Amino acid sequence: MPHGLPILPTTVAGSYAHPSWFYAAKELMEADRFGPVDIAETFDDAVDRAILDQIEAGLDIISDGEMRRADRARRAVMLPAELRVRVQ
Repeated sequence: MPHGLPILPTTVAGSYAHPSWFYAAKELMEADRFGPVDIAETFDDAVDRAILDQIEAGLDIISDGEMRRADRARRAVMLPAELRVRVQ
């Protein structure tokens, strides 16, 4: 088998559930009480947790769980109004 994968490798599809502590951190981010390092650490820790869970479950192909997708959405919402794309 190429790359040592089984005939039918196991993986995940879609977004992984955020850890419960992520929601408390998200509230602090939205209140502008987290700095850039805090935000990066929050998302890095969430990705690490998702990857560890998948390794412990024995999955063959792991993913970051799309943990940073929420960060991309947050940054888009925080753009100045003149830079936002209007959907009509």
